[in-house]
Amino acid sequence: MSTDDTFPQLLARVREGDDDAAAVIFRRFVDQLSAHAHRHLSLAVRRRTDAEDVVQSVYRTFFRRAREGEFQLDHWGSLWGLLTRITVRKCAHAGRGKNQPRETSLTPGAGETDSGQLNWEVLAREPSPSETAALNDVLDALLDPLRETHREIVKLTLEGYTQEEIGNRLGCSERTVRRVIAQAQLDLQKLDAI
Repeated sequence: MSTDDTFPQLLARVREGDDDAAAVIFRRFVDQLSAHAHRHLSLAVRRRTDAEDVVQSVYRTFFRRAREGEFQLDHWGSLWGLLTRITVRKCAHAGRGKNQPRETSLTPGAGETDSGQLNWEVLAREPSPSETAALNDVLDALLDPLRETHREIVKLTLEGYTQEEIGNRLGCSERTVRRVIAQAQLDLQKLDAI
């Protein structure tokens, strides 16, 4: 395989089952995804599931679905966005355990089809400038009334830090972190209702 392959050429080779192309993609993100998974796994979950196990599962899912032609990815950034979303979902699934039910929704949300299946094309693409501006407006409306410590808790949560990590970083209890996040979620729901 040529090292000069463009991203679309590399992805086309993956779809054809080229293991060398898959290895290039695997090596490019494996370390960052492992760190990302580690941040999203709670301490209790990390005792039974390694971040590396999650990343292996992420890649198995990605390569299987890529070979089936499910993803429309144009550049490395869109692939990174997709892999991080799969990682977060797998971490959440690992945290639920076998006895906890998966949350379901009766109405399709953003990124879902009418049948409730994830629409990977929507989730894999980069946000448009108007979507980015709308998100920034919502974040400003959510964060502005908060005092600095609470604002930092919400920001760190959005960056993927665990409640324990946020508490340690900011010198507050996990209970405080949970309370602030719960209140932010309520405030966000109020904004959505407007």
